[in-house]
Amino acid sequence: MPHITKLVMKGFKSFARETNMHLDKNMNVIVGPNGSGKSNITDALCFVLGRLSIKSMRAAKASNLIFAGNKHFKKANEAYVEIIFDNSDKVFALTEKQIKIKRILKKNGQSVYKINNETKTRQEVLELLGQAGIDPHGFNLVLQGEIERLVKMPADDRRKIIEETAGISVYEMRKNKSLKELDKTNERLKQINAVLKERTNYLRNLENEREQALRFKKLEETVKKCKASIINKNIQERKKELNEINKKIELKTKEINKKQEIINKTQAEINSLNETIKNISTTIQKSSGLEQDSLIDEISFLKQEIAGMTARKENFENREKKSNT
Repeated sequence: MPHITKLVMKGFKSFARETNMHLDKNMNVIVGPNGSGKSNITDALCFVLGRLSIKSMRAAKASNLIFAGNKHFKKANEAYVEIIFDNSDKVFALTEKQIKIKRILKKNGQSVYKINNETKTRQEVLELLGQAGIDPHGFNLVLQGEIERLVKMPADDRRKIIEETAGISVYEMRKNKSLKELDKTNERLKQINAVLKERTNYLRNLENEREQALRFKKLEETVKKCKASIINKNIQERKKELNEINKKIELKTKEINKKQEIINKTQAEINSLNETIKNISTTIQKSSGLEQDSLIDEISFLKQEIAGMTARKENFENREKKSNT
């Protein structure tokens, strides 16, 4: 069972200087005249154990708990009370042999809690004290008038006090706290499930969109391949047509060259005949009448030959023009 080994007070109510009270494991008795500060020690215990009600510590407001000053000592800037428990039996879930709990009160009414010189929250201090069955509002502290109130209260209320004194109320408090936390967790779980459901629907829609996008991409690639195949086929057909046209052009070119040779040959013959006619005409002019008639007949024959060759030449030229078109 843990017990208080020391109580330190400074700037708290009437304790202007740092006051150290060493307490025995068994019974401790504090005596003194009225107004000497005996009740302030009880208030200091209530204060350091985390009690919030300022009126229960016989003060109108928090600043009244700070030493107000007198003719011997100046006003304190803050007040603190430190309580030291023996933890040899490891009731507190800490490894240290001594547990120091300190509460500092600022001028603005703000309290700072420390456990073994480490700043903690009030709830952490209460949880640590709860391990030893200590409650700042429980009956670990029996204040003036509490016995009379206990005798006069109803049986149900008295049973609650006995349970609290026996340490059962601590577990009831933990149970209620756990139930509240469980309710909060369930409520939070409902919210998470609602969000999860919404996210699941959103993800499902995204998955559908993804599948559609992949399908579209696949179809797009298929369309590109089909277009490429069609274009390639058209190119091959055009190449084939071009080769055929080139072959036709080559054949036509050969025909044209042959016809051109015939035309040139015919033109040469015409030129030769014309030269012959010219020579004959010159001879006619120099010849007698009988020779002239013979020469005129030869000239007529030659002109007929020339007319036939000219007709054949024009025919070849027309055919050549048609071939070019």
